Amino acid sequence: MDPETDHETCNSLNIEAATPKVVKITIDGRTLLEGVLNTGSVLSVQTKEGAEPQSIELVVEDLAR
Repeated sequence: MDPETDHETCNSLNIEAATPKVVKITIDGRTLLEGVLNTGSVLSVQTKEGAEPQSIELVVEDLAR
């Protein structure tokens, strides 16, 4: 994603951590997942077949912060 873009549309997303990351996924103001993604780990998020489109906020930050 371009650094100037604050949103993107897709059906799936993979995040691989080169360093430990804090990951938080929020939908409609409700936190669905919050945790640590360790070095070398991969987080996969995929839309279910037939699911209605919705806005998901994904925050990924360095654990050291």
